[in-house]
Amino acid sequence: MDEINNQGQQEQVKDVEETVEETQQNEEVVEEKTYSQEEVDVLQEQIDELSQYKPKELTDDEIKIQQKLESIWQREVAQTLKEEGVEVFADFINVSVDDMETLSNQITRLKEIIGQLELANGYKPTNHKQVDGYSVAKKNKDTKSMISQKLNF
Repeated sequence: MDEINNQGQQEQVKDVEETVEETQQNEEVVEEKTYSQEEVDVLQEQIDELSQYKPKELTDDEIKIQQKLESIWQREVAQTLKEEGVEVFADFINVSVDDMETLSNQITRLKEIIGQLELANGYKPTNHKQVDGYSVAKKNKDTKSMISQKLNF
């Protein structure tokens, strides 16, 4: 029992020592660095130079105008798709504002794909026989033509 108590006290002492070491290391890491006025001026010049290339921030009115233009454009796209009969593909159309040429190209391409799919999915008879001259002659009850077709005259 005494051994267990001694062991517990030793572990507590180790924990306290580790905590003290960590705080000392943290204090060493915190070092203040001083900068000269020249270094600050150079950095400020770089900041000013780079800030020229920063895009202007839009005002609230400009943001509202852009949102309205985008909503009008989306309505125009939806109307165009409806007129062309491909409104079910509206989720797949991605056109930037006022880019009518790209919109028409995408609609044209969609129509081509739809046409190809309709042809591919159309009825194609599998047991269709070729019409030969003998069958036609037999249907017309023309024995002379039937014989000539059999003999290939």
